[in-house]
Amino acid sequence: MWGANMALPEKEWFTLEEIAQRWGCSVEDLWHYAIAGLLQMSALSLDLTKQHGDTNVAIYGVSLTCVLAVFQFGTYEEWDGFTSTTLADQTVPEIPLNFSLTVTKQSLVIARAERDRFEQEYRISAAAGKMPSQSEMLASTLRSRQTKRVQWLLKANEKFWRLYDPSDPSTAPTNEQVVAYLKEQGASQRLAQAMATILRAEDLPPGPRK
Repeated sequence: MWGANMALPEKEWFTLEEIAQRWGCSVEDLWHYAIAGLLQMSALSLDLTKQHGDTNVAIYGVSLTCVLAVFQFGTYEEWDGFTSTTLADQTVPEIPLNFSLTVTKQSLVIARAERDRFEQEYRISAAAGKMPSQSEMLASTLRSRQTKRVQWLLKANEKFWRLYDPSDPSTAPTNEQVVAYLKEQGASQRLAQAMATILRAEDLPPGPRK
């Protein structure tokens, strides 16, 4: 019979639901943090570089483009822009040039190292029971590790959504306007569309503006 105080080994990765429960937030919050460049999501997969039936498990830190695409479309074929680590601190195998990984919402996880980094940076833990505000987290990002894509999101939000009045839908921009602006900043068509969807107000009814 197992003892009640038996020390179980630490897990190497966690589902989004597990992290949300630990941090006292929603899974939707985790998506927000990942898209804003605050949280690194990873994909859980068999180590596809192994041969002869070896089925070691690997986790791959996916790109922001991948996160945006999976959030919007549910799946993405990741070809580059990610780093790999294997479980239990094993040696990382060299990834062939033709390596690709199909990423879905169900395969996305948070690696233990990323969970620990996030908790240390934002002063939270399972015991804290409270997440920092979004403004605090974004301010920290601006001070420390702002990326070009985060800048695009913030600029587009400021330009198009700062004066939005939920009681007057005509004050909202169209997706086409936001996409065109983001493409001018350097975003690809697909990335611009995903970003525009993220920025769109949740209470905005569909259809043309009146």
